[in-house]
Amino acid sequence: MSENKNSINTGSSAVARVKERDMLRRQRRAIIAMVLVIAFLVAALAVALYWIDIFVYEDIDGSEYYVKKIDGEYSLCYKGGDKLDQNSDGYYQTDIGTLVAVDTRSGEC
Repeated sequence: MSENKNSINTGSSAVARVKERDMLRRQRRAIIAMVLVIAFLVAALAVALYWIDIFVYEDIDGSEYYVKKIDGEYSLCYKGGDKLDQNSDGYYQTDIGTLVAVDTRSGEC
């Protein structure tokens, strides 16, 4: 007499086996839902960390420049992301000629 794996009598009733299968399905769905939520939170954290590293500097004429962290150091950039030119003393020069010192570690102007 050969028995199939699924037809082994474990001493529990058919109703109990059905309840156990339903419970396992619910657990599997809950685990999948938790993994999706964690993936969403990781993506949201990455976006938040990106935006935290950007500061706005407003020049005298109202032009806005952005202090962004590029390659581990803060730099003064145009809105599109291009870095402003630096002079020999390390100051960034805006379009109207304002010289701006940016701390490469903290991003303060």
